[in-house]
Order: sequence, then structure tokens, then C-alpha cells
Amino acid sequence: MNVSQYVWYIYISIPSEYKIPVNGKGLPCFFQRYPGFSDVFNFTLEKLDGGAENEFMLFGLADPQVSRMAHIERFSKQVAPEIKSHSASLGKPCYGITLGDVISMGSTDLSKDILPAMRDAMHADKVGMPLFQVMGNHDNCFMTASHPVEGADLREINLNIQRMFEDTFGPINYSFNRGDVHIIGMRNIQWKSGDNCATANTSTSFTEDQYNWLVQDLACVENQEDKMVILCVHVPLYNNGSVGDGTYR
Repeated sequence: MNVSQYVWYIYISIPSEYKIPVNGKGLPCFFQRYPGFSDVFNFTLEKLDGGAENEFMLFGLADPQVSRMAHIERFSKQVAPEIKSHSASLGKPCYGITLGDVISMGSTDLSKDILPAMRDAMHADKVGMPLFQVMGNHDNCFMTASHPVEGADLREINLNIQRMFEDTFGPINYSFNRGDVHIIGMRNIQWKSGDNCATANTSTSFTEDQYNWLVQDLACVENQEDKMVILCVHVPLYNNGSVGDGTYR
């Protein structure tokens, strides 16, 4: 298997006919950390009793932007129970996806503490559904003096910035299927330089690697003429007031 040096995870696009598995951290379990040496990866899936779901609900959570433990406590005690209660009242299978800015980034230490705490607060048992994640510009790991970036390759800079989010929640580009819907989550923010990794120093764009991944992902979608495709990103692709400078916009 020819694997790029930048590969962080091996993962699958869960078919409609199978349950969304959840791991011990309460996350949708469709990925494995790539150890750098294996060519074999096994994923165990369980079929839905009634086959693919004709009807389901997809929840979109936008910008929680928590910045301290008090915010997470409020999310845990107020927001999560309300989501769980409402989803239970619908009488349909429910799934969710957070559309970025899970935290409001302030420092490296903050992201190390707050991201895992929010992951625990978003446990599937607490919100009542498997909850996928999209990375926002506030979900980054700041580059610091201990991680010099002057003259570094911009591709590597962007990969380093997303690693903490990946380690916490999983891949930043992925897809899954429910019923006749193909749902895609992608990071659509890019940092412009390594000397300023502030949340505002970003463009709305996709890299060529992401574009190639998306083309391959969509090529695997069966019965395309009958499929709805939902693309989930952090920054709106139209009329967002910003100008991207990535390879694809």
C-alpha cells in the first residue's frame, strides 16, 4: 500500500445499511490511527435491523466556542440534555454534526484541556446521538516558539495546526451515508503563513489534496442519480464576506 508520509488516519465511509459505531470516548468510530507500518485494517460493522433508514434527522450544531470549563459545564447541564430530550421525542433515528469552532482558541494550553473536555461533553450517550465534528478556525493548535515555523512549508504548517483537533475527534475530511443521503464533512479553512497562526489569518479554501480526496469519495457513491449530497463545512461557501486564496474555492 502506497501511503503518504502525512497520513494520520485510515478510515471508511460507513454505508447506509449499517449502524454508526461509537467508540469508548463516545465518538463515531469510523477511523483508526495509522501506525506507519501495517497494510491491513479491519473495521467491524453491524447491520441495521431494518436496513437503510428511509427517514432520519440530521442535527447541525454551529460554533459552541467554549473557552473555559464553566462553559463546558453549562453545555453538559443545559445544552446536551435538551438535544437528547428533543431527539428522543422525534421518533426517528438521529445523527449530528458540529460545524466547527467547538472551542474558542486562546492558547496551546487551552486547546489541550478544552478540546478533550468538550469531546467528553459531546459523548453520544449525553447528546443522544452519534455526533460528528468539523474543524473551525478557532479549533487550532497554536504554533509557539518551541515549534518554529519560519520558512516551513505551508502544507506542513496547516497539517501541524490541525493535529490536536484530529487527535481529539478524528479525521477532518470524511463521509458517511444514511438512507439515500451521502454526508461529507470537510475543513475549508487554511492558514496563510506560519509566522501568524492567529484564527483570523485564514482563508476560505480547500487544498488540492482535499479536492482530489473529494473526487475519489464521490466516485464511490452508488446510485448517484438518487443520492442527496450534504457538504458540511465551517465557513459558508457563498456570501461569507471573505476571500479565499487556496487552490480550490
